[in-house]
Amino acid sequence: MGDINVTPMVDIMLVLLIVFIITAPVMHQAFKLNLPQQSADAIKEEPKDVTISVSAEGEYSVGQEIVAGEQLGERLAEFAQADPRTSIHIRADEQAWYGDVARILGAARDAGLSRILFITRPPVNKNR
Repeated sequence: MGDINVTPMVDIMLVLLIVFIITAPVMHQAFKLNLPQQSADAIKEEPKDVTISVSAEGEYSVGQEIVAGEQLGERLAEFAQADPRTSIHIRADEQAWYGDVARILGAARDAGLSRILFITRPPVNKNR
């Protein structure tokens, strides 16, 4: 038999494809958020921008990394030291307490960052 059997390789590739399809949406954010609905223009995210997420339980994540509330100020100070024009994008769950969001605003002010944006999701059009 002079041919190579490629069937096992195709099987493995299909399994890997399925694994990546399932895990790709999970890697997008640290925890699930229910963003409030508002109509606004989409913003273009720059590479130097920092996204901070707040869950309904009061957990924080900076980018993909979950951080404690006490470490939030230190992390924002690092970003401000690297570039004072860094924008902060806040993704807060609809059920998050205002105090949790205010902690981010205060930490950003203390770090010297003033470009702050709130991320929402577009409203659902129920006429369709």
